[in-house]
Amino acid sequence: MADLFAGASLLVLAYWWIGGAAVAAALAARKRDNAIATFVVALICGPLVLLYFAAAPKYGTDCPACGETHARAAVVCPCCGRKTEQAGKRVL
Repeated sequence: MADLFAGASLLVLAYWWIGGAAVAAALAARKRDNAIATFVVALICGPLVLLYFAAAPKYGTDCPACGETHARAAVVCPCCGRKTEQAGKRVL
């Protein structure tokens, strides 16, 4: 009887492990990162990748005109061509 519960707990652990990898891939996709590669790395490394993508900052900023994500240092939005908030700032 104890072997039955040991197998069930291992199955639950596997579900949580794969579910955590799926959540990490979804977070990576929202931050414009490679979701498939993140899923594979999360399957190997486990919950650490999930914690990384939950805490990692977003890659860029959203354009107020068209809503597309562009690099933080972009002076002009590559999608619509409008000047961004970085246009007036001097980058050293």
